[in-house]
Amino acid sequence: MKIRTFPEKKLTGEEAKNMTGADINIPFGYNGIEFAAFSWRHDIKNIVIPDSVTRIEFRAFDHCTSLRSVTIPDSVTIIEMGAFMGCFHLREITLPNRIKEINNQLFHDCLSLTSAQIPDCVTSIGAGAFRGCRSLKSIVIPKSVKIIKEKAFSGCESLESIVIPESVEEMYEDIFENCGKLYVHCSQTSTAFKYCEIYAMQERIVVT
Repeated sequence: MKIRTFPEKKLTGEEAKNMTGADINIPFGYNGIEFAAFSWRHDIKNIVIPDSVTRIEFRAFDHCTSLRSVTIPDSVTIIEMGAFMGCFHLREITLPNRIKEINNQLFHDCLSLTSAQIPDCVTSIGAGAFRGCRSLKSIVIPKSVKIIKEKAFSGCESLESIVIPESVEEMYEDIFENCGKLYVHCSQTSTAFKYCEIYAMQERIVVT
């Protein structure tokens, strides 16, 4: 079977300026979205990314403050740091099932985000990845994840439930800073259980 490939063609910021209106359908054929291509665009509400795209670069959609939905195809394997940071009205996100890392600050200050589906190919959740997602209520960490970095869920003040499997081996500082409603679902032999003991969160553990 012949594998479909595309010549290197990134969507640049200059090209993005010509894509106007509330609904953006990026044309097929681009295989990357350049650094800050749509950054600080307040007119966009919905974006559809074609399945020719494999990489979304640093801060590509940073502070698209009116963005409500984005369709990311499974062709995407890398979403760089802060790509959707400050998308205040983004409500839910389904990540592609080929990414390995939820990068640093990827959804930092996505204030309206209530749901995020983490695929079971992800091995690492980056620093501040969901920091300030104050509407997020629950998260299930898949068994593929081994590392959760600092402040990953800091300031998720509505977060009530997180399920952390035994596969998680490393947990950095202040992951659950200012998450006053949170209960951590984990096994008694897990890294998460020990982490909660260290951070005086024993009363917030639900043993599974």
